[in-house]
Amino acid sequence: MNTYFDEIKNIMTTTVGYVPHVIIVYSLLCITHYVSSNVYPMLCTPLTLTGFIMAPFIVVTPHCQGLRWVIHYTGDQIRHTWVWVGTYLVYYITKYITPYFVQSENTNTNTNDHEKDE
Repeated sequence: MNTYFDEIKNIMTTTVGYVPHVIIVYSLLCITHYVSSNVYPMLCTPLTLTGFIMAPFIVVTPHCQGLRWVIHYTGDQIRHTWVWVGTYLVYYITKYITPYFVQSENTNTNTNDHEKDE
């Protein structure tokens, strides 16, 4: 049994060494959001008549409030991550990619002007 856990630990340490920490944090956020979003209906709002009657009393319990907070927090973090990625891509495209198109356009314009002069 000990060798099994050692093998898992060895695989995790080698894998984590190659994966950027940002990807690991994002993956953990997604997993946490997914799990808590699926656990909340089971624990706090069961799909039965009794669950319907008890829902107003169950949703104010600490574990349901905690699950709602986790769902809200992780959802916000995922949204903020995508906003950051979008902003970075716009920055990257405008700074590094657009000059190539402008340079190519200027070269084509100069070539066309030169051909008109002849």
